[in-house]
Amino acid sequence: MLKQEITILRIKNNDTILKLAGKIGMNKDTLIRKLNNKADFKSSEIKKIADIYNLSNDEIVKIFNLKQLKKLWGINENYKN
Repeated sequence: MLKQEITILRIKNNDTILKLAGKIGMNKDTLIRKLNNKADFKSSEIKKIADIYNLSNDEIVKIFNLKQLKKLWGINENYKN
């Protein structure tokens, strides 16, 4: 689901894998591994993607299969970009 959701976001925003990787400061191959669940995203990378695509709390939790944002970033549940 992660790869599909990010692909949809990329297409809606005219981003390629290479563009998104550059925006989050990551090598393209590393991003591909993470999208294919071969490696985990760091919380800072999730936050960058959330900021780039202006994701709501619910979208972040759903896309990245998280239980709580509070534990992820040490913030309140009403985090807004």
